[in-house]
Amino acid sequence: GLNKILKQLETRSRPKINKGVRAALVVIWGNIISETPVDIGTARASWRITKGTPSKVKGRRTREEDVRAKTSRLDIFKDIKWYMTSNLPYITTLEYGGYPVPSKSGKTINGYSELAPKGMVRVNMIKWPRALKAAFNI
Repeated sequence: GLNKILKQLETRSRPKINKGVRAALVVIWGNIISETPVDIGTARASWRITKGTPSKVKGRRTREEDVRAKTSRLDIFKDIKWYMTSNLPYITTLEYGGYPVPSKSGKTINGYSELAPKGMVRVNMIKWPRALKAAFNI
């Protein structure tokens, strides 16, 4: 599990740990963005990565380059709290379901998005240990 991975990282230098964690975050955050269902693109473009406090911004598009740029400044030893947020009123419904049954739009099944029936955040956060292992070659 995650504790075993963290134990293996104890002997690594801070710069190497930062580099590996940043690489894992780029994968996880990038996957969350790319796996967010697209109808007209608003949900996928709504993700924000911020340090210290969750974003309250709506609008500007988040791209993979934005994820890489934000994570390149991450220092996990100094910047303890980083957030990935979306301020769309329906992002929770996309993640957890709750659309009308039967579907009014034809884009949902049993209350869930056809494109992400298990969400996009939860399915990727489960992959966090695997992303860390890949980033650190362990």
